[in-house]
Amino acid sequence: MRLYRAEVDFGGMRKTYYVSEYGRRVGLLVLRGASVLLVRQWRFVAGGDTWEIPGGKIDAGETLEQAAARECREETGWVVRDVRPLIGYMPGTDILDNPTRVCVGWAVRREATPGNTETTGIRWLPMRTAIDWVLSGKIVCGMTALALLAYRAQASGRRP
Repeated sequence: MRLYRAEVDFGGMRKTYYVSEYGRRVGLLVLRGASVLLVRQWRFVAGGDTWEIPGGKIDAGETLEQAAARECREETGWVVRDVRPLIGYMPGTDILDNPTRVCVGWAVRREATPGNTETTGIRWLPMRTAIDWVLSGKIVCGMTALALLAYRAQASGRRP
């Protein structure tokens, strides 16, 4: 992570930005039949556990798809296939430099995850229930909400 200050001149006005740079991130929407894989993680800012799709940073030399599959395996033990990009976005466009991509992939099998300390649980949830959780505010993670809604839009024939 890097923090920096940027002075920007807009002609008749100047503004100071304090930017947090975190590098590139990826999330993975993992599907199995009509269900989606979620991980439970304790989040300081949320003040408790949240349900999210697996995800994390993209390491040097990794492709987007490789990073998504690795993060999923590390956090859940699930091996995935046919990982492909779904949607990309910027979580914050003025003070957060964190370009994020979300992929979609299909579960193959579960393997052991020795030493996983990132998550406090995993759960397969019916897609319809996951969408309801987004719309009711039970899912508060922006990346997860965007992934679920983008996939739903794509599946219904609308482009996210």
